[in-house]
Amino acid sequence: MPPAVRHNGKWYSVIPKQYEPERQTYQVAWSQILTGIKSEEAYRIYFEVLRKESKLLCPSFRQDE
Repeated sequence: MPPAVRHNGKWYSVIPKQYEPERQTYQVAWSQILTGIKSEEAYRIYFEVLRKESKLLCPSFRQDE
């Protein structure tokens, strides 16, 4: 049975993708549940946040010129 999350009294089942990290699946699914955006936009936002975090944590590897 896939894991489920509850928001505002409604249950959502999160079905993980085969070759996707669980962290990514749950963060994308949670942002879709909270904001009601489409999956393409949720993935775009997820990777945007990931780029910002990596730029902050590893500045020597991510130098924008």
